[in-house]
Amino acid sequence: MEASVTPDVVEMARNDLSHAWYMAVCYSIAGKTQTALDWLETAVDLGFVNYPFLADKDRHLEPLRKEERFQELMQRVRSMWESVALEFEA
Repeated sequence: MEASVTPDVVEMARNDLSHAWYMAVCYSIAGKTQTALDWLETAVDLGFVNYPFLADKDRHLEPLRKEERFQELMQRVRSMWESVALEFEA
């Protein structure tokens, strides 16, 4: 897989939340947990804060869910998700 990830792909993923999430999914499927978590953090930093999807629904992230780092990230995502929801209620 590493050979398929060109510098251009990495650069695009560093600047686009969808591409960063795709990278997280690909690395998760490949069993590269820490790299998947790195990309998932990047996706979150870029604004991917769909808590229900990331925490429970995306089956490709299942291998990451037992990781403490994932759980900590989901606490952050949940807080961001709830704050967005509150904005819409106001």
